[in-house]
Amino acid sequence: MRTGGLGGAALLVAAEFTTVVSVQEGRAGAVTAAVTGGPHHRWALLPIAALAGALSFAPGGTPRRREVRRAHAGTVARALALGALGLVALAIAVRIDLPASRSAGLIGQAGHRYVAAAASAGPGLYLETLGAVTLLLAAAAPLLWRRPSERADRATGPHRTTDIV
Repeated sequence: MRTGGLGGAALLVAAEFTTVVSVQEGRAGAVTAAVTGGPHHRWALLPIAALAGALSFAPGGTPRRREVRRAHAGTVARALALGALGLVALAIAVRIDLPASRSAGLIGQAGHRYVAAAASAGPGLYLETLGAVTLLLAAAAPLLWRRPSERADRATGPHRTTDIV
């Protein structure tokens, strides 16, 4: 969870400073404007990245046998929070940046000529989408794959009995 959380956070930070939407003028495709991620969605990914990084560095060493259940509950809570951050980042990419990258229309100034223009996705859109998916995968990993010691403790813990009376 640590590596995936930090990787996803780094991708989200990189997406804030990279071009998310490029506007091409006419059919020639000359780029007339480039919009970076930060101003486009009001720097919303920076606090998400900071929280994801903090969750990745939260203490979570190898617990002793009797503390496994408590440690697992903390891991589940961190994983769910990391997954929620990944969903929010993915929603920003899909609901705000993706529609802007598919728009087309006329650009120009009043009193001057107007020309047809179309927007296209820049590398920042792919970075933020990859960062969000990385956070989701990092959140799913500890929920799906547990250490063998945790599985054994769950199977033979005090809440289960193996003796039939």
